[in-house]
Amino acid sequence: MMSGGLTYRPANRRKRPLWAEFIFALDRWLRRRQGVFEYTHDPECIFRIQLQRLRSEVVLSDGTFGRMTKRLTYISGMSRSPPYL
Repeated sequence: MMSGGLTYRPANRRKRPLWAEFIFALDRWLRRRQGVFEYTHDPECIFRIQLQRLRSEVVLSDGTFGRMTKRLTYISGMSRSPPYL
């Protein structure tokens, strides 16, 4: 919330160390630059998605074709181990 040019944080928000703020800022910058985004607000979700345009058109087994693809990425900063598929 902005008021008179000052930014107020909720009192219950835990302050992170400076190095952690740097890492989170770098992560945000890289996500914006590479077009990676979280597609759900679920805090338990460990994946992000990236839309990409392919260099050439592909034809799928059902006969559809296109140049866009989706890349599912794992968030390596999550505290639990990755799922086994």
